[in-house]
Amino acid sequence: MKLDQHLEQLNTKLLEAIAKKLRIKPIDIPTRSFLVFSINNYLTDFSKTYWIYERIRTESRIALLQVLYTGKTIYENQLRELEEYGVIYQGVIPEDLKIILQEDLKKSVIRQLPDYRHKVMDSYFSKTLRILKLIMSEQKIKLDISKVKNLKKFIDKRNITKLDVVLLKKVLEYFIGLDLMSYQNKLLLSNAIPITHWFESYPNNFLEFYHSIINQTSPGLFALLKALGEIQQDTDEWVAADVFSALLRNNLTIEKCERTGLIEIVQISGQYLIQLTNEGWFLTKGVAPISWSDRNLLVSAAFEALIPYHDDPRALNILTLYGTIKNIGYYLVFDIEILRNSVKEKKAIRDLLKSKARYVPEIVKYELR
Repeated sequence: MKLDQHLEQLNTKLLEAIAKKLRIKPIDIPTRSFLVFSINNYLTDFSKTYWIYERIRTESRIALLQVLYTGKTIYENQLRELEEYGVIYQGVIPEDLKIILQEDLKKSVIRQLPDYRHKVMDSYFSKTLRILKLIMSEQKIKLDISKVKNLKKFIDKRNITKLDVVLLKKVLEYFIGLDLMSYQNKLLLSNAIPITHWFESYPNNFLEFYHSIINQTSPGLFALLKALGEIQQDTDEWVAADVFSALLRNNLTIEKCERTGLIEIVQISGQYLIQLTNEGWFLTKGVAPISWSDRNLLVSAAFEALIPYHDDPRALNILTLYGTIKNIGYYLVFDIEILRNSVKEKKAIRDLLKSKARYVPEIVKYELR
């Protein structure tokens, strides 16, 4: 519903109160149509009304921003001050006014941090690729999925850092459901061909994995990602976390969301800011970040491949499937394993290096012929 339609539903006395609050000069006997017309024209002209949003209390301003960008607020009582100005009606901002305010108040919630050094983040998807390759390589693993201590032992023995038991259990259940592995008599058995097909299905495997796992481990995260994606229009932008407070409830915290590798958080002068990571950007917006088109893959003459943690998961898919991971950090380091009789494997690696590598040593090119 548009602003003038909301105003038409108000009685004359309330319209007069709003007009007075907005400092609209009255005529001798203002008619309803005059009041509706004047208030509507005034509120939809931000060059005239900016003073309202500078004058209201801090809690009212945060409540406005929360409703404006997420449709919910944790400061319900603070909406009354905004109702007095005719900005909000029963917790709702009229559609046309909402569009105007979202654009003009964006500077209140967005910041740039040009000198910020990003955290090295190991995403859920990156961890999952390694788990799947490990199970594929070992072929069968004795494991009691129902017992926490057994899952923890699995993690510790294989040095899968920062992987929690809950995620591991959900990941294994997910892959069993896809028939990539089977579980009988406390024995985990891998199905090599389906696993290979799963790796090769990127980006479908990426998208389907997150939609399944996130709904199970972090309900409500997709609502946060959607709201964040609507505000953040550039990969360098950071958004004030206060805006999303009404979405961060029911055991969902920004710290828990960050562990997925889909968002990153930073605290500046006591204020939390968040942004979509590259994976979060791709998952939320359905388009790849510009940086994924860069040639960020490094290759050595010792058949090592190094890819930044934040780069295109397509490269991780291929390198994890056809290589062995050696190190995890800013760069994920792989040994490229080339089977002499595998035409398919050589082509996959060759195509990846052609599109992503800055330089390929001659000896590596020779082995990939």
